[in-house]
Amino acid sequence: MRGASVIQKQVLAKISDPGLCVYVVWLPVLPSGGWESAARRRADRIPDPRATRYYDPGKRIGVLYAPILHLPEPMVAWDVYMIFGRDARWPAPGDDQRNGRKAAVGPPAPVYWMHQLGRAAPRELRLDGEEFMKAVNGQLRAEYSQNWLSRGWGSISFLNAQPWRDRAHLISVASQTL
Repeated sequence: MRGASVIQKQVLAKISDPGLCVYVVWLPVLPSGGWESAARRRADRIPDPRATRYYDPGKRIGVLYAPILHLPEPMVAWDVYMIFGRDARWPAPGDDQRNGRKAAVGPPAPVYWMHQLGRAAPRELRLDGEEFMKAVNGQLRAEYSQNWLSRGWGSISFLNAQPWRDRAHLISVASQTL
């Protein structure tokens, strides 16, 4: 729960940019039981209106991200905080068959991430709210600079573009306790 509070207080409360999308995915990892109701009760840890919350009872996102983050088997990725750029694409069912071409299968890799997994993940990536805030700000600046340059001086059309394409994304995968 500490990680969710750190993200809210040290990242989201300090970055008011509406171009930041936040997805919080709760997983049933800790042996406390009552997981879905606990996830609902703990939603107040990240009350930011840019946050969309999910509950993943099968821990699928944690299983998918464990190898991407190079976590030891059989660990799932939980209590991790990931940043994605605007070009990240999440495959839809059947993406690998569209137009007769092979598309990326599996979730995109984050451009940066931090964790609270102790010794199971790199020490230099342990959650530090200030460092994570700097990384999110850096990604937002890079996204806006890229948009501005790619659309030409004097153009503000990117302000009305599709939400996914012109936003940096932060995903928090956490576990809940009662």
